Amino acid sequence: AINDQQWYLKMQPEIENIKYLVKSEEYLAKGGELASNWWRNELDVVARRGWSATAHSNPVLRQGRINLNQAILGYKISSILMQPFAVFDAMAYAQSRYGTIATLEILKEFSKAWIIPKYAKDIIAESPALQLRQAGELAIEETLKKVGRARGLVNSFIRGGMSLLQKADVRTAAGVEKGLMNVLEKYGIPNAQAEAEFLMNLVSGSNEVVYRPHILASGEGARTWFTFQTFFLNRWGILIHDLIRSGIIKGGGETGWNGMWKRMSALIGLGIFVAGSIAENQSRKVIYETTTGKKLPDESMAKTAAMFIPTQVPYFGNLIEAADRGGDANPPIIRTVENIFSGGASVIKGKKPETQIKGALRMAEAGITLGAGIPGTAQFFDLLENIFLGEKEKVEGIGKDIPSLKTPSSLKMPGLKMPSLAL
Repeated sequence: AINDQQWYLKMQPEIENIKYLVKSEEYLAKGGELASNWWRNELDVVARRGWSATAHSNPVLRQGRINLNQAILGYKISSILMQPFAVFDAMAYAQSRYGTIATLEILKEFSKAWIIPKYAKDIIAESPALQLRQAGELAIEETLKKVGRARGLVNSFIRGGMSLLQKADVRTAAGVEKGLMNVLEKYGIPNAQAEAEFLMNLVSGSNEVVYRPHILASGEGARTWFTFQTFFLNRWGILIHDLIRSGIIKGGGETGWNGMWKRMSALIGLGIFVAGSIAENQSRKVIYETTTGKKLPDESMAKTAAMFIPTQVPYFGNLIEAADRGGDANPPIIRTVENIFSGGASVIKGKKPETQIKGALRMAEAGITLGAGIPGTAQFFDLLENIFLGEKEKVEGIGKDIPSLKTPSSLKMPGLKMPSLAL
C-alpha cells in the first residue's frame, strides 16, 4: 500500500505533465508520428510499472524465468567478475561525446571506486539513482521482489546468491557516475548530478522501468525470450545510435574540423568497445576453463574484433554466434528443457558409464534449475563437471564451445554444442 502511494505521489504528476506535451497536436506536428507514438507507449509502460496495456500475463513462464535467474546468476563467479567490464561501455560513450580526457576521468573514478575502501559507498550515499540501482538489474530485481524481506533459510540463501552480483554492479556504476559527473561539471553542464545519473543508467544498463526497452514491456513471452540479454538490448542502442549513427556517420551534427573530430572520437569509442569485448571474452575463457576443467580452442583477436558488431545485435547476434561456433540460439528456458530430455536420453542410451553420468548431471541440473531455482545450481554443476570430465575432454574441450557474452554456461553441458558462460 505504501509503495502504491509513493508511486502515485512521485510518478503521477510527472506522467501528467509530460502527457499534456507529447500528446498535443502541436507535438505531433513538430515531432512527427514516430516520436508521438513512442511517447504514448512510454507513458503507457511507465504508468503500468513496466507493462504495456496489451501485455499478457503468464505465471508459468514468469516462475520459470525467475527460477532460471536464481539458479544461474546466484553465486555465479563469472557473472560477478564480469560486472566491472561494464566500464568499457561508459568509456566508449564518453569518448564519443567528450573526448579522451573524459574517458580517462571515468577510468580514474572507476579505479578509485574499486580500490579505495568506502569511496564507492560515499558516492552511493549522495546519489538517489545509485541507491535505487542497488535493487539490481531486471533479473535480480524480479527475484528479490518475489522473495521480499521474508525470513527463513531459503529466502536468505536466495538473497545471498544475488548480493555479490549486486555489489559488483553498483560499485562499477558508482565509479562511472562519479567520472561522468566530473566531466559534466568541467564542461559546465546544468544539473550535472541528475545528468550523470541518467547517463550512468544509460551506459551501464538500467534497473528502472522508465529506461527499459519497450519490447520488455510487451509480456512474459518477450521477457523470457530475452532472458539474460537486457544489458545487451541497452548496449546495442548505444553502439548503433550514439557511436555509429550519430557519431561516425553524422559527426555529432557538426561540420568541418569539429565534425571530423567528432567522427574520430566516435571511432575511438568504437575501438574501446571492441577492446572491452576482447578483454571480456578472454576473461570468460579463463574463468570457464578454471571452473569446468576444459581447455577451449583459442580465437584470434582479429576475428573477435570483426565479429563484435554483428554479434551485438539482440537475438540475431545469438544466431550469428551459433552459426560460427556450432551452438544453439534458442532462448535459455528452451535450452534448459532440451537438456532435461537430452540428459535423460544419454542416461538410457549411453553405452559408457561416463556418458550416463554426464547425462544424469545434465538432466539433474536442468530439472533443479527450472523446478526449484536453487541459487548456485549452475556453479555447483560446473564444478561437478570438472570432477567427472575425462582427461581427454579436458585437453580438447567439447565441440566449439567458446565463452559467449550472452549465454550462461549452465545451459551448455557435455555433448551439446552450445555457447557458454554467463552474462
